[in-house]
Amino acid sequence: MIKSIQASWGDGEHEFRLRYGELDELEKTSGDEVQIAFGKLLEGRVKLRVVRDIIRLGLIGGGMPSADALKLVTRYFGEATIQAESWIAARILGVAVAGRDIGELQDVEEGESTAARPATEPALAGSTSPQSAETPASLA
Repeated sequence: MIKSIQASWGDGEHEFRLRYGELDELEKTSGDEVQIAFGKLLEGRVKLRVVRDIIRLGLIGGGMPSADALKLVTRYFGEATIQAESWIAARILGVAVAGRDIGELQDVEEGESTAARPATEPALAGSTSPQSAETPASLA
């Protein structure tokens, strides 16, 4: 069974789950396979519509009637920052893909919790290496 998460979003605490039907709809609406959409979400390269759809479909999979989920998302999506909306979407999709809430996972490399880290921070978005200040020889 695909696990769910409980999270505060919109007007209160909700259950979010993406079952195969919701995942199939997400693939159709996003144009990407679920794992690709998840990777893009973690890298901060996903369209807002996809973030919105993940939240809406997660509410439906969590047991909310489709019409109510649409009303809730229409009312509340965009009241939080893009980073916050993306983080809740990453948690929803992450539990479907990885079987665990990424908010509970430990960052093995850095040895710190990712629970409070927004989706666009470096541990989720890519390299934490400093940018080189040197000009490549081919451009000099």
